[in-house]
Amino acid sequence: MGYMPPDPQQPNYPQGKLILPPTQQEAPPQASDATVFHPTAPRVRPEHLIRPTSPQMQGSFFTRLRQQLRNDPAYRVLAIALAGVLIAGIVFIVFASSLLASPGPQQNSAALMAQASATAAAQQAPTPEPSPTEVPTPTPTVPPVPTLEPTPTTAPDVLTLQIVSIPQSVVNGTRVPVTVQSSLPDTTVRLHVTYTGAFGSFNSRAVSTGDDGTVTLNWSVSVIGGSNRTVTATVYAVAFDQFGQQVLSQPVSVLVLRNNN
Repeated sequence: MGYMPPDPQQPNYPQGKLILPPTQQEAPPQASDATVFHPTAPRVRPEHLIRPTSPQMQGSFFTRLRQQLRNDPAYRVLAIALAGVLIAGIVFIVFASSLLASPGPQQNSAALMAQASATAAAQQAPTPEPSPTEVPTPTPTVPPVPTLEPTPTTAPDVLTLQIVSIPQSVVNGTRVPVTVQSSLPDTTVRLHVTYTGAFGSFNSRAVSTGDDGTVTLNWSVSVIGGSNRTVTATVYAVAFDQFGQQVLSQPVSVLVLRNNN
């Protein structure tokens, strides 16, 4: 091994004691050897071959790495290479992610073909015909049963009565017909007579009117007593109908003449 001069950039570390195993005693060089020893060349000792350990390299990992990068150019080259590889890896990952995220031309063509197929299917689908509207069957309407209303009771007509035929004067002792008119048929009528200036009175028998409401009653004139030759008779008719109504006619005054006997 040739001589290695000390590196002026390396710091001077204190050299420790080197213990080597015993070696065989070498024979002195012969004149025939090709090796030429220069008496002025320094001798290489074994301790020069061992790189002394720096006390500053015994710190943490990052401290030792920083010291190696500062002192050894090989470490600096290795660090630059690792940084380049790391940056290239990051760039590759970003590029691959962008490629995976964006749809490729095959995916775009597949999407366009699917959209075209859906449009064609929608155009070829038959238009549904409107179903006929069901006409509701008319439900037969049951006519309402008429409610029988009670027959109202007819109020009886107003009963009226009047004497329509009687002479203005009569002779005592005679029979005089008197005609009476009623507003209702089948009405019972009778005559009632009173005298002024003489004694006595007269009531005829009851007679029913006909369909036209008329009836003729006979008045028997009979004046008794009194000194006057003439007597005034008051005649009126009384009627009764089937509803229980009773009416009187307007009275009529008749002059009664006495005979000479």
